[in-house]
Amino acid sequence: MTFIRKIAILVFFVIIVFPRTSPADSFSVKGVYSLMRGMDAVDPSVVKLPFLAGVSIRAPWRAIEPKEGKMGWDYLDNALSEVKKANKKAMFRILPGINSPAWAYKKGIPSVEIKDVNQYHKTYGQKQKIPLPWDETYLNEWVKFVSQLGARYNSHDELVLVHIAGPTYHSAEMHLPKKANAELMVKAGYTKEKIVTAWEKVIDAYAKAFPDKDLALNVAIPLREDGAMEEIIQYGISKLGKRLCIQGNWLSAKTLGSFHPYRVIREYGKKYGVTVGFQMLDSAKDKPERQGSLETSIEQGLKAGAHYFEIYQADIKEQKNKALFDKLDKKLR
Repeated sequence: MTFIRKIAILVFFVIIVFPRTSPADSFSVKGVYSLMRGMDAVDPSVVKLPFLAGVSIRAPWRAIEPKEGKMGWDYLDNALSEVKKANKKAMFRILPGINSPAWAYKKGIPSVEIKDVNQYHKTYGQKQKIPLPWDETYLNEWVKFVSQLGARYNSHDELVLVHIAGPTYHSAEMHLPKKANAELMVKAGYTKEKIVTAWEKVIDAYAKAFPDKDLALNVAIPLREDGAMEEIIQYGISKLGKRLCIQGNWLSAKTLGSFHPYRVIREYGKKYGVTVGFQMLDSAKDKPERQGSLETSIEQGLKAGAHYFEIYQADIKEQKNKALFDKLDKKLR
């Protein structure tokens, strides 16, 4: 056997048997993230915790762009600065919907007034104004904001994940007002086609604004089980491939394997090889009756293939949870 032929066989063996791992073959978002309250400053003593991969930063759109085109980047800049100093990672979740700035409505964006019927919200029982999630003017203004957000932060290495929002209610989840408010959304013009098209538009916008970041869909049933959720995820997979993260923000010790969004996340994560993440439903310290055991909650997430968890900062700071988080960190990273 000639020397050249030996080299050729060796190269073939390395390529086939030990294929080179590309960024798309690995999961860049993994580990334990501390979920802070909206606009909370990053706590240096928390972000430095050894088991922590990073922090999850939340802010309302109205706080970042209080006046049209006048951006207030200080909060996000300062938060990322603290994360970078600690050599950790961050994820962003900027919230529109009821958190939209007042100036946006002056553009003629139609809205619906609802009553918050979630007893766990601070705004429980209060009236809220939500822009119609599929309205073109609303989406266009949001896309403009996302473009500017990406222009400023896409190049930041400490930012590892950005949560996609837009056709949403009070968070980045796909939820629209349900229960007593569902009929109001139907009367306002809800259709499966409208909400799916709206999500496709914002997925495109985030993909363009953040070409170097992983992007997350916070999976939930928008209004009813009409297939909209699945179509939105499928579009995200087709557009983003392995850059897509699919996440459930309702994980607790009581989450059942039969819960539809949980089942979809588990099945899609396995089938398409995308990153899977979970956010706890609540703080086990502050709302034990709602969240249940953290250990059991984590087990439920791992069964669905979780690569990362967002856990409320109150639980992150609990010394009694340290051993649990150390173990989880080693398993995930």
